[in-house]
This record gives sequence, C-alpha cells and structure tokens, in this order.
Amino acid sequence: MDWRRKLDRFGAMTWPERGLVLEAAWFLGLSSLALMLIPFRRLAPWLERGARAGTKVNPSDYRRIGRAVAIAAGNVPWNAVCLPQAMAAKLMLARRGFASTLHLGVAKGSDGVLIAHAWLDAGGVTVVGGEAKAGFSPIGRLG
Repeated sequence: MDWRRKLDRFGAMTWPERGLVLEAAWFLGLSSLALMLIPFRRLAPWLERGARAGTKVNPSDYRRIGRAVAIAAGNVPWNAVCLPQAMAAKLMLARRGFASTLHLGVAKGSDGVLIAHAWLDAGGVTVVGGEAKAGFSPIGRLG
C-alpha cells in the first residue's frame, strides 16, 4: 500500500481512532527503544507492575487498543514485532487503569530452531499477538 492510500485511510478515521493510533506509535517507539537500550531483566520488573485488576471495562475497549497497536506497528518505519507491540498495548491499558498480562512463549519451528512469541491478555481478551499464540508453550508471564 503506498503512502497516499495510508494517509487517506488515516484521514478516514475518527479523531479518537487517530489519537489511539498515534499513541500506539509513540509507545511502540518507546518500547522498541527500551528493548534496545535496557537489558530485559531490568525491564521485566517494570512490566510486572501496572494497573490493579478490578476495573470494569467493555472488551471492545481492549480490541480498539489492540487494533490501534496493529495499525501503528504496520506503519512505523521500523520492524515492530510482537514484544514491543505487547509492551505498547500494556502501557496503553495501564494508562487507562486496566490490568493486563504479558505472556512469553516458545515453540520449535519446522527447521527445529526455537522461536519466541509475546502476546497480551486483558479481561479474558487477547489484545495483541493472539493470531500466532497457538502452538507456543508459555515460559513467562508478566503482570
């Protein structure tokens, strides 16, 4: 898709949708930068913290944030893979007072090489990374 069509799609969004996509792009950038500069063992305790469970929310709120993160990840000029996406969505949810859990999993690829994946769950809904989580054995949970 060329940049004009992307710009047209962005322009067709409502203002709240645009705001969510821009917020998601900001948090994707922060998450990607943090992963490059800070050892994960130092990030993990920070990812453990977050909003406390109990905030009532409509599952569509989780899906809107997940969609915004997916749109932003597909349009930022760097490769925003599953872990920065899960981290960005976790930040966005925490800002709104919603608890979430970041999952880390591994699986063997067809060539026998170990592959990793991250996904984020909140309120019984997989916010990001759900399309690929099947087949991955969970090895860690943050939040």
